[in-house]
Amino acid sequence: MSCQENCPVGFFGVGTAETGRTCQPCSANCSACQSQAFCTKCTNGTFLTADFSCEAQCPEGFYSRSPADGSLDGRACEKCLGDCLTCETRFYCTKCKNAAYLTHRKECMPACPPTHYPDGSDDREGRFCIECPGTCSECLGLQNCTECKTPGLDTILQCGVSHLHSMFL
Repeated sequence: MSCQENCPVGFFGVGTAETGRTCQPCSANCSACQSQAFCTKCTNGTFLTADFSCEAQCPEGFYSRSPADGSLDGRACEKCLGDCLTCETRFYCTKCKNAAYLTHRKECMPACPPTHYPDGSDDREGRFCIECPGTCSECLGLQNCTECKTPGLDTILQCGVSHLHSMFL
């Protein structure tokens, strides 16, 4: 083995003295590392996780990010934002936590927007918003329309039974 100033790809340097330094292999599927337990770039289609290891998939609460060139090397796990439990991208949530609701915009919010109503779940995870039915622009539930899409048209024929029902409650 010849002496080199830097270790080859897949290895890290051990020692600081002018003599006696060695190159040690990075962990499996790691192409660049600072130590056996501190990977900085993964290979073979694995993902760099928050704990600097290479895994076949990202853990819950993280989404996979690939390099711009589409390479299978250099993939990483990025943390989902806020109350997002699972996500496809930083701004595209697929499941919420902490009693938040998944909105039609794929965001986690503490309440549904007026154009949607909560799914009725008591679970702290997986809640979502459902779009108001038919001619309702705002509602509190499937059978509880609070505003018609066409203002001033509050009859049973123009806004539907659910709005007429809510007027008498």
